[in-house]
Amino acid sequence: MNNSHFKLSMQNIVKEFPGVKALDKVNFEIEQGKIMALIGANGAGKSTLMNILGGIHQQDTGEILINGKIITIKDPLDASKKGIAFVHQELTALSKLRIMDNMLINDYPTKLGLIDDSEAKVICKKILKRIGSDLAPEDLMEDIGPGDQQMIEIARALVHKPKLILFDEPTSSLSKKEKDNLFKVIKKLREDGVAVVYITHLLDEIYGLCDEVMVMRNGRVVSSGLIDEFPKDRIICDLSGEDGRKKNVTKKSFIVKDDVVLVVEDLNRSGILHDINLSLNKGEVLGIWGLMGSGRTELVRALVGLDPIESGTIYSICDGHKKQIAPHDLRQLVGLVTEDRRNEGLFQPMTVAINLSIANLKAFLGKSGVFIDRKKEKNEVEKTIKKLNIVVSSQSQQVRTLSGGNQQKVILGRWLQRNPELFFLDEPIKGIDVNAKAEVKNIIHELTISGKSILIISSEIEELLGFCDRYLVMNRGSITAEFPHTATKEQLMEASLSAREKGIMQ
Repeated sequence: MNNSHFKLSMQNIVKEFPGVKALDKVNFEIEQGKIMALIGANGAGKSTLMNILGGIHQQDTGEILINGKIITIKDPLDASKKGIAFVHQELTALSKLRIMDNMLINDYPTKLGLIDDSEAKVICKKILKRIGSDLAPEDLMEDIGPGDQQMIEIARALVHKPKLILFDEPTSSLSKKEKDNLFKVIKKLREDGVAVVYITHLLDEIYGLCDEVMVMRNGRVVSSGLIDEFPKDRIICDLSGEDGRKKNVTKKSFIVKDDVVLVVEDLNRSGILHDINLSLNKGEVLGIWGLMGSGRTELVRALVGLDPIESGTIYSICDGHKKQIAPHDLRQLVGLVTEDRRNEGLFQPMTVAINLSIANLKAFLGKSGVFIDRKKEKNEVEKTIKKLNIVVSSQSQQVRTLSGGNQQKVILGRWLQRNPELFFLDEPIKGIDVNAKAEVKNIIHELTISGKSILIISSEIEELLGFCDRYLVMNRGSITAEFPHTATKEQLMEASLSAREKGIMQ
């Protein structure tokens, strides 16, 4: 139990980046034994605010106080010394090392000038027990799943006995069971007197977990108070700056052409995919649902040749002509949005312009047919930025500095320029805010109106409902059920769970 009182305040915090005022006189306050939800659209400033607390950035003006005393946070190590820990959304595991190495990487105990492995194990076992984990300190990080890796991120944060822990989208890669376990850990931290800031886009998560909420928009705090005083409608209204109940979110019209454009027959990969059969129609949104480990992502990767297949046939159908096609050739016909946009979807150090145009360079060739016509490229990039409402300071801004929602729109914009007939979207709305989700859904809807065909995967089952024309349920690498667009959450969940209980295709 943390007996010493702890209260942290941020007063009139201002932070500017080139062309962007990320924080505009923000005030923030939290004390021990409280969980505060920090909510905001992508680009609202919440991550910048927490990065200042975590020592990643320093404010331009404004003050940070702990128990009424002004402090300076120079870097992440300095933040740790002042009792502040940060659990990031993107896992930072050293996969080839042990759990104990990951937990103690910055502060390994020593004895006679040498690393004391015995003491390290004792420290790690104590912390792992505290968070309800039965993992062994000697286990390798590469041998444990995303949920357990997230727990190790928390365990690492607890090594220095922090008084404040910042959680940035901690459930983005967790199953429901793992989320429930995480919430138990966070509530236990509150009981121990730790202050917790919980950053999330998922409004349902904050009720029953958080004590307070603060909503940010455009670098400012628009509202804050006790969570019980903030119904979901009010938060949505504060997020968007308008009545969220009136927000125009385009719905699917469920008018699908009968033309089949893609057929997959008896696709197999030993231990991963089993007898996959599916078809995709022109203008259709085909939703694929399944619990974590069901084979959803593996299916998409196999279809486009990113992962090998052992047997099966893929047919592309155009104007009634059926043609067998290899996965690597299918990839040339598909706009692919991968699950991991940061590592697989974007060229992080490069500019927004390069990330938008990279898939369509042939279209920008000059008269010589050798060199890129930069003026033509710039004009097309500008059109895409305006069409998708991508918030950037300029085309030359590094894509890694954009918010998650704007990064996702960059990836979609890249394929809109290429203009393929098929789009495979793996978690296209994962980790982005309410407004960005609506914008991405509208983009998808417009694509289907123009006759494009969409295969979409989402771990957020509510986001698929009422949006897809058909649903396929996967379990352990097999398609176990198919439903029309009228399917309910209960039907999809029951199909997935019942298949798992029956042990289909073990």
